[in-house]
Amino acid sequence: MKARKIARNRLIIALAIILIVGFFIARTRNSAPKTLDVQTDVVKRGTVMASVSGNGVLEPLTTVEVRSNVGGQIVELAVDEGDKVEAGQLIAKIDPADSIAALQQAKADYTSSNAKVTQSKQALTMQQLQTTASIEGAEQAVEASRQRLQQAEQEASLQPRLTTESIAQAKSALESAQANLSQVQSALTPQKLSSAKASYDQAEASFDEASKSLKRQKALLEKGFVAQSQVDSAEAQFASAKAQLEAAKSKFDTVKEESDQDIKNAQSKVTQAKSALAVAEANRVQDSLKQKELAASRASLKQAVASLATARSSVHQNRMKGEEVLQARAQLDKSRAAVENAATQLDYTTIVAPRSGVVVKKYVETGSIVTGGRQAIGGGGGSGITIVEIADTSRMQVVVDVDETDIDKIRMGQEVGVKVDAFPDEFFKAKVTKIAPKAEVTQNVTTVPVTVMLERTDPRLKPLMNASCDFIIDRKENVLFVPVEAISETDSGSEVTVMENDKQVIRKVEVGLTGDDYCEIASGLKDGEVVVLREEGSTAKPRSNRGPGGGGPPPPM
Repeated sequence: MKARKIARNRLIIALAIILIVGFFIARTRNSAPKTLDVQTDVVKRGTVMASVSGNGVLEPLTTVEVRSNVGGQIVELAVDEGDKVEAGQLIAKIDPADSIAALQQAKADYTSSNAKVTQSKQALTMQQLQTTASIEGAEQAVEASRQRLQQAEQEASLQPRLTTESIAQAKSALESAQANLSQVQSALTPQKLSSAKASYDQAEASFDEASKSLKRQKALLEKGFVAQSQVDSAEAQFASAKAQLEAAKSKFDTVKEESDQDIKNAQSKVTQAKSALAVAEANRVQDSLKQKELAASRASLKQAVASLATARSSVHQNRMKGEEVLQARAQLDKSRAAVENAATQLDYTTIVAPRSGVVVKKYVETGSIVTGGRQAIGGGGGSGITIVEIADTSRMQVVVDVDETDIDKIRMGQEVGVKVDAFPDEFFKAKVTKIAPKAEVTQNVTTVPVTVMLERTDPRLKPLMNASCDFIIDRKENVLFVPVEAISETDSGSEVTVMENDKQVIRKVEVGLTGDDYCEIASGLKDGEVVVLREEGSTAKPRSNRGPGGGGPPPPM
């Protein structure tokens, strides 16, 4: 009995131990954490964007190729690549020796041309004075010849009928002629001669003074005390005084000749009167003589008219001299243009920045030989050598080749997020400024170039940096969203798998805007709920908190 009792106690103890161990094992199993072989993410609120992506390189809005406008050796290069320059800042200097020599030669040619203009003007003035004097003298001679002819005609006509009266008339004419001769000799002629002589003396004095002044100015020019312009002025005054002297002398000679002629005419009239008296007294003996005088007067008039025609024909000399003046002025204009061009060429030896910007490329060094040409803006070309290239980095742009299937989603002014490889975690705001009117085909791929302009300048951005652009097609702010991998499409609509009490529960949802990486949830989910992603082979854990749209954080629009 006793042994049986001991065996039963041992059995009870063993069962108790088994129960206790089983309890702890069961409790341990119930309290152990469950692991799910799924990947999850959290429902969040934020921005969902749909975009089209494309790649390109950063480039400045405009560039300037600063070219050499004259040829020569670079004696100074004042900038280097990366330097910021302002408009008008020195870029380089070309040896100006040849340009200086050309300018000096052009100035010398201009001075010579200017002197020729002055000389031609003076020659024209002298020719005009001579022509005028010749014509006036010839006209006076014609008038005198006509008067003599008229007188001879009258005398010849009246002589046969007035023989008896001619003696009385001859006496009266003789007295009148003698009185006229006395008057001419006593008053009128000396007064004219005196006035002409005074004008001549004054012109001669002015000529002497101008001659002395010219010699003095030339002497001072040789010593470097005066400018060439003062010598030119003195030469002009000398030429003018000379012309005035010659004109005064011509006038004096003319007056003297006229005075002599007047006296001769008066004496002739006296002689004629005496002759007339003699003729009258000779009783018609002068009839034949009057006819001869008439013929002589006619011949004299004819000769005077011929002389007048000759004098008037010399007017063409005035035109020739005038043409010489025009030719001299034309040459002066050419010389002036040559001086201006030479001065411009000299200015071109100093090369300055045509606009502000950054030197992005240097093509020559000090000592390089360059050829002449002209500056070109925006990549245009002249025949000159490019010295440097200046870029306006204050405005940067990207030309993106957008696939033809996406071009209908691009519009002018559209928002764009630009990201460069150098700063992969930053987006730069931009807008579409140009859509090319023509597509391009490269390796059987058709794209359309689209220009994107950055809204702000960042000094870290450099030309030719690789850039990716996200063209924002649509966006919604402050909405619930989940990764696109959380959405399953079924015949009955969109579904997501939600974790509820460590269990996966399928729930119907209404999907709004679908972006590249995320979808808007219009209804069916709450902020903070955990959804299961359609991925395999990873431990269940929330995905990293990426921003929606384009596979990364949204651009700061």
